[in-house]
Amino acid sequence: MEKKYSDSIAPIYFLRYMIEVKREELTKLFNVDKELQKSTIIQLSQELDQLINQYLNYMRSLQKENDDS
Repeated sequence: MEKKYSDSIAPIYFLRYMIEVKREELTKLFNVDKELQKSTIIQLSQELDQLINQYLNYMRSLQKENDDS
């Protein structure tokens, strides 16, 4: 089960990395109204981070349930 758990989490960390890369690219492109665009990106990024953290917590709880069984 450990390998399956690890395999399911690795793509999430890669996704988080790719989101950060895209966030930097978008920030560079938004030169016209940078403050508005930056706040929008930050808000969306925070929401996505919350969803990823919820997913990771869920996966950890599943792992704990399996370990307790």
